[in-house]
Amino acid sequence: MKKFIIITGLSGAGKTTALNSLEDIGFFCVDNLPLVLVPAFIDAISPFSKNVKNVAIVVDVREKNFLQQIPSALEHLDARGVDYEIVYLEAKEEVILRRYSETRRIHPLGGNIKEGIKKEISALVPLKEKATHIIDTSHMTVHTIREAITSIYGPERAFYINLVAFGFRYGLPENADLILDVRFLPNPYFQPVLKNLTGLDKNVKEFVLNQEVSQKFLRKTISFLSFLLPHYQKEGKVYLTIGIGCTGGKHRSVVVVNYLHDYLAKKGYNTKIVHRDIEREQ
Repeated sequence: MKKFIIITGLSGAGKTTALNSLEDIGFFCVDNLPLVLVPAFIDAISPFSKNVKNVAIVVDVREKNFLQQIPSALEHLDARGVDYEIVYLEAKEEVILRRYSETRRIHPLGGNIKEGIKKEISALVPLKEKATHIIDTSHMTVHTIREAITSIYGPERAFYINLVAFGFRYGLPENADLILDVRFLPNPYFQPVLKNLTGLDKNVKEFVLNQEVSQKFLRKTISFLSFLLPHYQKEGKVYLTIGIGCTGGKHRSVVVVNYLHDYLAKKGYNTKIVHRDIEREQ
């Protein structure tokens, strides 16, 4: 057995999606395996290790006595010399609440969902502390969760760049690795004909990009990223999130993000765009 992956984390954070992603790339997968059965499970699949090379299981608080069984299960894996990794998925409370509202499912710990989340976070501390990868799925879709898992455990290690246009007045984007502030660029908001448009509009785009300061900024930014990105890849970085912020997240940041996306895509990078605040009212 080459890889033994334990997927855990908060209910509603995407554990099932993560498990399905591993199954799609050839892992033998088991959902909701009781921790007490992990030693027996390892013993059972060992004779078939030539055919079952990579294994992934989901363990979480759906199981009774979950908290008490964590130490002994991990000790058994260590004693058997199993090279395991723990993938811990989490998300912001408000995101978990929204997902539960959309699916109308009951939290595995029952009762009030907020209380259930707090109890779950507490119960999972021992696993989170040992986690190899902690993935916050608050701003991820089913597809980007799949990409994140595949990029870590797939045959080839991928590198994804998320470009997030945002407004500083609404706070910084979650999990941003780099933040670039473009509030120094001329603001289309103060142009009456452009004020109510967004950076997706051709006229706003031309207004921003035709400024000399914008052109100089983009040249320097591209030079900076051309130096930086290969080094991130070399160090095994899977996801790089670059936040581009202006005041409201509707004009300048949107234009700059789209420009950088087009440039990086032409260079062969996997890039995704998020215009986080473009729909907000000023």
